Amino acid sequence: MQIYRNHHHAQFLSPDKDNKSDFIDSTWGVDLQQSFKLSEKNNLITGISYYKTEVNNDVMFDGKKEIDNQAIFLEDRWKFADSWQLNTGLRFDHHSTYGSELTPRISLNKKLNEDTNVYLSWGKVFKAPTVQDLYWKQNMPYEYNGVWYDSWTLGNPDLKPEKGNVWTLGTNTKISEKTNFTASVFYSDIKDAIVWKGNSNGAYQAFNVAKEKRRGMELSINHYFNDNLSGYLSYTYAKSERNDGYGYVNYDNIKPNIYRAGIKYKNEKLILNIDLNVVNGQVLMYTNGYDSYGYADKSYFTLDLGAQYKINNDAKVFIKGYNLTNARYQEYGGKYSNGEAKYPMPSRSFIVGMEYNF
Repeated sequence: MQIYRNHHHAQFLSPDKDNKSDFIDSTWGVDLQQSFKLSEKNNLITGISYYKTEVNNDVMFDGKKEIDNQAIFLEDRWKFADSWQLNTGLRFDHHSTYGSELTPRISLNKKLNEDTNVYLSWGKVFKAPTVQDLYWKQNMPYEYNGVWYDSWTLGNPDLKPEKGNVWTLGTNTKISEKTNFTASVFYSDIKDAIVWKGNSNGAYQAFNVAKEKRRGMELSINHYFNDNLSGYLSYTYAKSERNDGYGYVNYDNIKPNIYRAGIKYKNEKLILNIDLNVVNGQVLMYTNGYDSYGYADKSYFTLDLGAQYKINNDAKVFIKGYNLTNARYQEYGGKYSNGEAKYPMPSRSFIVGMEYNF
């Protein structure tokens, strides 16, 4: 059982009264899950989930807005033969705005030997719009050649939820006693995918596009050098195309190539880790008159460091450093002004803290 509440309160200060904002964004929810052993070869997992998200902001959301979702799910894991396992699942959601939806999923796993397995999975997709997608309402005036212009960012209360299918084919293998390798390819087709783009009045707004299909692959390798030291390497490739009634075209606001590497040292008291992230192949920013696409840079490199020390069984202290290379990068492309990214990620930053369990 898990009961949680995430609360974010921020104040945006500006000499322009229209941009001053006291912003509250909170979500609370509960998750319950229980496993039942039906037989030596059959396990059943069932659970319920509920969350409620609320935003309250006169400038960005025109007041108070909220959504909630209730769900119940079942998953059966059946080893119907010595080397075969079939997982079947069913989830029922009831959304406060979009009503009820039933989403099944199936996966088949084949154990080739003691070290290797392959699997094939399929599932239905249901993703409701967020509060931001539905209700965002903000004006950010800007100056160009001495003239001030309105620049609206608008949600769309008429949005439909995203629906579709996703397929995955993958394998896990143990190369040696200290090395594991995983690989997978995936394909999805989505109807009514949600995108943000310019409308006929020049505002940046959320819309449904007719169709979206995405494909890609993931490769990763983990190696244990000894009992204390381990490392990993991974590569992710993704390609996305969208069809808004005029044929499929490449969607340029994705990261096509992501490389990750890391080293971790651990003993009874101390944990040290280094994580590297490299992204390349991003499309540079451009505009077609209404919409802006791409990123500020084709590639970037970030370095994160972390250290954790265990004082005793109940207390530990830690320090984490993020983006130590001070790279200029974005998680989301496509929105910029005067050639600069509108939503850049933070520069070099550090978090120091302590955790105590009781």
